[in-house]
Amino acid sequence: MITTISSKITKKKTKVKRPGGKKVIYWRVITPKAGGGRKRRFFADETDADTYIEQQSVQLANFGTAALSISEKLRVEAISCEERLRANGATLTQSTDFYLAHLEATIKSVSVTDAVAAVLKAKEGAGMSDLYLRDLKWRLGRLSQAFPDKRLAEISTDDIQGFLDGLGVGAVTRNTFRRDIRTLWGYAAKRNWARKEVAANTEAAKPTQKKPDIFTPHQVAALLSTDQDDDLLAFHTIGLFAGLRVSEINRLSWDDVDLTGGFIHVSAANSKTRTRRLVPIQANLKAWLEPIAKTKGQIINGTVNPKTVRPRSAGGTFGKTGEPGTFRRRHAAVIKAAGLTKWPVNVMRHSFVSYRLAETQDAGKTALESGHDQAILFAHYRELVKPQAAKLYWSISPSLAENIESIGKAKAA
Repeated sequence: MITTISSKITKKKTKVKRPGGKKVIYWRVITPKAGGGRKRRFFADETDADTYIEQQSVQLANFGTAALSISEKLRVEAISCEERLRANGATLTQSTDFYLAHLEATIKSVSVTDAVAAVLKAKEGAGMSDLYLRDLKWRLGRLSQAFPDKRLAEISTDDIQGFLDGLGVGAVTRNTFRRDIRTLWGYAAKRNWARKEVAANTEAAKPTQKKPDIFTPHQVAALLSTDQDDDLLAFHTIGLFAGLRVSEINRLSWDDVDLTGGFIHVSAANSKTRTRRLVPIQANLKAWLEPIAKTKGQIINGTVNPKTVRPRSAGGTFGKTGEPGTFRRRHAAVIKAAGLTKWPVNVMRHSFVSYRLAETQDAGKTALESGHDQAILFAHYRELVKPQAAKLYWSISPSLAENIESIGKAKAA
């Protein structure tokens, strides 16, 4: 007897002969399979057969013939996986999408070395500064060395976290590495080489706020009183009283210095942040620059390497044979002659921001002049300065420098 349950499922009563010759009655249920064909199940009890038919009918109504082809093994596995995923707030569909995306990214991915080369080329094409490109190449080069045989998609968040933790550098430098790595992964994500969140999910370090190094007015006066070369004097005064970065002064020409109008023009091409700005020329800076100003040409006579602003040696021939030597050697000789025992990183810029903020009491104005937003200014470039010290700092001019230096020597004695 054949009973048609639906156009897809049938039930038939049949007798099956067992070993030994005895025939046993079974109920055979036939269901369709996805892609064609049929599947048979046998039941000794008609009630069990009807229960199975009811289950299959629901599956057929809800999901079509594909649901009827699921084996018991697959069903059990799916239930187990669903329970594990549910505990983490995920579904089978989400997990499948995640895995397939990862698989696709892995297949399409490139090596870390090739990805770094690609992002450097893209940043160069976007007009990023030589200094930015050099630093980016160095930091991402460290990453390439750490993962020489891996594709980008094969690197996990834990891998990147381990790399950052093993750098052995301060929090600020570590976060700069993390920023550049996130830049690399963001570029790669747009090309389906890797997932952006792999780098984004790493932990940022919390820097300890460090007191920036600045020069005292007496140290500044001693330095400027020792300067005898025009380019050295321009380098120091523009750095100390206008707050330009070393890289910006290196690119600066006398055409950019408008003594009549009272501004130094930092072009977008010369600025680290790629934004132009006008920096006011303070009265004392004007007094220093007027006697040495030229109509054209670079401010610096020679090449300034930002890394050599911290001199390796205080030796040199400056002031002895008249031989100009390199800018670095002349600069080192002046530092020694001025009695300065060290030249901290960004000391001129730190000094400018600290004394300028103390004078104006206007963080927004100071940030605009220095080419930074207020948050960065307060975090990295400001030291607390008393109004009296600020007044003395901004009074340092050619006519008063020697007097201020003498006062400093007297106090030290």
